Amino acid sequence: MKKNYLLLLFLVPLITFAEHYNSAFVPPVAEFSASTNTACADQTVTFTDQSTEMPTSWAWSFSPTTITYQNGTDGTSQNPQVSFDAIGEYTVTLMATNNDGTHSVSKTQYVVGTSAVPLMEDFTTSAPPSNWPIVNHDSNKTWEAITVTGSEGNDTQVLYMNNYSYSASGQLDELVIPSMDLVGVVNPTLYFDVAYAQYNNANAERLYIEYSTDCGETFNITSYDKASSVLATVADQTSSWSPSTAADWRSESLDLSSYVSSQTILRLIQVNDYGNNLYIDNIRIGESGTLDVEEQVEIAGNIKLYPNPSNGKFQIEIVEVPNDMNVKVMDVHGRLLLSKTINKSNGYNQQELDLTAFSVGNYFLNFTSGKKSYVKKVVIE
Repeated sequence: MKKNYLLLLFLVPLITFAEHYNSAFVPPVAEFSASTNTACADQTVTFTDQSTEMPTSWAWSFSPTTITYQNGTDGTSQNPQVSFDAIGEYTVTLMATNNDGTHSVSKTQYVVGTSAVPLMEDFTTSAPPSNWPIVNHDSNKTWEAITVTGSEGNDTQVLYMNNYSYSASGQLDELVIPSMDLVGVVNPTLYFDVAYAQYNNANAERLYIEYSTDCGETFNITSYDKASSVLATVADQTSSWSPSTAADWRSESLDLSSYVSSQTILRLIQVNDYGNNLYIDNIRIGESGTLDVEEQVEIAGNIKLYPNPSNGKFQIEIVEVPNDMNVKVMDVHGRLLLSKTINKSNGYNQQELDLTAFSVGNYFLNFTSGKKSYVKKVVIE
């Protein structure tokens, strides 16, 4: 018994030493989280180190490099705080190190700008716009541009999800509408057009909309949530489907009165079920009743703007408007840069809009005549 006791006393230190010896030669496993994955430009985001195996140093990098460290942190801090100076998709990489090695992990951070309200996006210039992030969780099929018969019966570019060829049931793909200031907007409303055919009841997609009023810190579901036959605009289709007439589309609306803030972000989320294709077009946000698509088409039909893109000089042609036309120029953050009035004309009115003093980038022109508005994106290059 004594011998066994003495042997135990001898073995315990050896076991403890072996455990320490083995753990001492394990490199770290890098991991981190962000306070939000969809941030506004200039918003401070905290990145929290969650690495295991006791790293002793950290190296953070961002691509592109247009970021600013905040509150005394830097690229070697364990939990840096960062604001993003540009809109778009960033790759964030953490390299964690201890005496026994190094390991790195990279994740995507989405940074959105601010959209002007009222907003009108028909995806004819770009799909999606450069400041509308697409969150593609599995790096597989996601929202993309395609030309089909639109809700007005003509060929047009829209966004769609190729669910027919996407065997990833349960996967989410998000289309993020940038931050908007809805404070003071009377009865704010989201309108959009949708076209969808389910494959059958067993393979049917879902579309729902979430909102954030704290610039992406938290998201909650809105009252819009449709799936299967409720979402469908035509009968079941067992071959790859696309809309062929205006009747294949349905206009949707969502009252945004419960989701108002100076930093409201919306995101349309599709849930794949390896069913059939879903199409989105003509997203409009503004006061209820002021963004009727027919009125948008009517006022848009009286306006020609060219060339677009341009070097900053645009020609505006306006035909037969009943009221003076106000034109406001706004940047992607919604800031008013210029406002001018074009006098009403019973015939033809042409004026040059000179924006050559502005930086290269995207801008929004908000045309207003009486109670009708139309928003057009222009590009200076």
